[in-house]
Amino acid sequence: MKQYFDYTLQGSIAVFTLRIDRLLFFESAQILATVEQKLGELGFPDLIIDLRSVGTLDSAGVGFLISVKHLIDTHQRRIAVVCDNESVLRVLSITNMESFLRVCNSLEQAHASFGEGSA
Repeated sequence: MKQYFDYTLQGSIAVFTLRIDRLLFFESAQILATVEQKLGELGFPDLIIDLRSVGTLDSAGVGFLISVKHLIDTHQRRIAVVCDNESVLRVLSITNMESFLRVCNSLEQAHASFGEGSA
């Protein structure tokens, strides 16, 4: 499977940088399973998803974010999304995802939304 993300642990927060433009449905399930495995290995920390390299967000991408949000909620953790692309921000707004995802302009802002400075 193509590597769609990198991740680092910054303090008590896992930062996943996604490189997904157009996500196919079957790829979404594979990526989610890999993300869940990596988060489990890290002890299910709080999560920042960095979407700054994502050019477009379609329904599969929206579904993926909802699935990750559900996974994080199951483990009673927090999630933030970093995005500076107007097209992607518009999709997040239209789909009302801003109501349940912390949408931030930078990693620093995302860390601060958890009450922590950037690591």
